[in-house]
Amino acid sequence: MLTAQNLKGELVSVLSYPSRQGLRQIRGKERFYCPICEEEVKLKVGNKNIPHFAHSSTMACEGEFEGESEYHLLGKQQLFTALQRQYKTELEPYLFSIRQRPDLLVKTGEGEFPIEFQCAALSNQILCKRTRTYEKEGYTPVWILGAKRYKRISSYLHELSPFEWNFLRTDLPHSPFLLYYSSLEQHLIQLQHIYPFSTKMVFAAPKIIPLPYVNLSHFFPKGRERFSALFHAWNGKKKRWRLSYMLYRNKQYEGFLRTIYEESIPPSHFPAEAGIPHPLLYEIETPACIWQAYVLFDLFSKRTIGNTVTWNEIVFSFSKRIRQKEIILRQFFLNPIKEPYGALHEYMEVLCTLNMLKRVGKERYELLRCYTVPKTTSDAFVEDTQLLDKLKQM
Repeated sequence: MLTAQNLKGELVSVLSYPSRQGLRQIRGKERFYCPICEEEVKLKVGNKNIPHFAHSSTMACEGEFEGESEYHLLGKQQLFTALQRQYKTELEPYLFSIRQRPDLLVKTGEGEFPIEFQCAALSNQILCKRTRTYEKEGYTPVWILGAKRYKRISSYLHELSPFEWNFLRTDLPHSPFLLYYSSLEQHLIQLQHIYPFSTKMVFAAPKIIPLPYVNLSHFFPKGRERFSALFHAWNGKKKRWRLSYMLYRNKQYEGFLRTIYEESIPPSHFPAEAGIPHPLLYEIETPACIWQAYVLFDLFSKRTIGNTVTWNEIVFSFSKRIRQKEIILRQFFLNPIKEPYGALHEYMEVLCTLNMLKRVGKERYELLRCYTVPKTTSDAFVEDTQLLDKLKQM
């Protein structure tokens, strides 16, 4: 930790001393205590590591920061220095009413914002408990992941672990996003417009904000619009997936291949209308190419042009696939999705945009044309491109 109390009860921060020599001088003259458990702590000032306080005993402490990495300590120090120039900011304050100690606490006229710079592993239960406790007390917590977890594959393609997915905020009036901070590069990374292609791989728009320009607004990026710039990259990934998914044996792909076979469709010729990116894709863990194909087959393979389908029928067939574990909803421990059909509803609206369906009334859709089954693999590539180009223009 970076703060402790002296014998007078005054809060002392290692950031108050510009040099290691100054810290070494006070280390030999004063004793320091944990503000929470009041046990003695040692001021550690090495030649390489960041100066910090550490408990001298192995007793558990409610506000314990033991085990913090250099990366974490450095990032906390950098964020504090940057934010305190703009806002009233406290370093490692202990919030007695809720018995929690965030890395930082930013206070503005709009509210109080605990900042948690999370570099180590954290269980889902602790993440939920800490977040809910903050919120019940009127705080708006901000979770920032250590950028060592940030995995950028290409311009828009990223890999997200199950741990990172748990930090995705979908309950705020903003586009779902993730925040990372790099202590080494000294910049904040906003990851917005998150479109999952598969369980782990997502297309998203990263924005890099150098530390001197970081402010509170960067912790709450706005906007829920489509991000059509990534459609070209999505199309390339879909092309490669068409050619290769059947080579990887797993339960998810085997079930899909069986369905494709039952529909008398070659594996790489699934409908162009399956695998469409839209903003609510994050709700479903199953790849869009698979779950959207299931929707098309279940609802429209036996219907003719002019037939209608109700929303209740759509939900019934979709729920059946969920019960059979052929469609898996993504689990968010931090803020579970209350209505699991948002992505499904949005997909039906996309099909209306593509003139495959037409809404007739509030809960009924009319079939205007059949879904497109390519005759050749080359046709599939062309139809995928034409379809996404049409969406980009809308």
